[in-house]
Amino acid sequence: MGLDVETFLRISGLRRILEQRNYLNPDDAVPTVLYHYTSSAGFEGILREHELRATNYSFLNDPTEVTYGRSIVDAALTVEGQNPAENGLLDRIAANVDIDTLSEIYVFSCTELPDDLAQWRAYGGAGLERYCIGVDTDALFHIAHDTQKSALDRVVYHRDSQIARVREALQRTVRFCRDNNIADHERESCAVTAAEFISRLLPFLKNPAYRQEAEWRLVRWVNHGTGQPRFDTARGVLRPYLSFTLGEVLPINSVSVLAPARREAALKASTMILASAGLPHVVPTHSEVPFVD
Repeated sequence: MGLDVETFLRISGLRRILEQRNYLNPDDAVPTVLYHYTSSAGFEGILREHELRATNYSFLNDPTEVTYGRSIVDAALTVEGQNPAENGLLDRIAANVDIDTLSEIYVFSCTELPDDLAQWRAYGGAGLERYCIGVDTDALFHIAHDTQKSALDRVVYHRDSQIARVREALQRTVRFCRDNNIADHERESCAVTAAEFISRLLPFLKNPAYRQEAEWRLVRWVNHGTGQPRFDTARGVLRPYLSFTLGEVLPINSVSVLAPARREAALKASTMILASAGLPHVVPTHSEVPFVD
């Protein structure tokens, strides 16, 4: 059943209040370049298709990410409301942050770290050639802005900061319902709206054990059942993904190549493919990492 006009306007007001937040800490410098580590097939695909593949959140390398994010929500809910009605609202919000919601999130990962040994090992693939692509950060912000329900943000690793980010959304929802005298029958709609917003925060909250990765994420959300993903089989399994379109001019400004067994051949091939993709000014370089395995 649809919402009546008055309730719809109230929910729109809550959504605006929840979104009145900065994704980035103003004290944190935004890097001009972000780096994406990939295999030779991934590198060739980005140049050929002019797109970045965002993998379904439920299929990322760390299968515990979904449960970790949920644990942050549970920790944030330890703050008691002012009265039983407010505690009940928090319970409704928690009930609506479910796995089905999270499974409609797609993530493209990058890092602040160029030519980094740990990144080569974890994300460069296992082939003879691995690539680190430097992408213009402003271009990624523009892509996020131009793609519906998308955002670029730095991953938060500090647990207290993670809990504070979720808790702020909960407290804003409680205040909104209290200050606007939201009736009990309307609070379920408020809870759903808050849960959707919190679900959008979770891909940016990662286990502190990964803090050395200095990760950023370009994230896209789709409504349940409406996404039309394609499937990557490069790792021998099916992994659903959606794409971010890069446009005619690729925002790539550097490429580092790690190919210990065929250094010059890999560098020559990457030079040729960059030229064919309209990037002759991007001169690939050898990684300074001597080996990976």
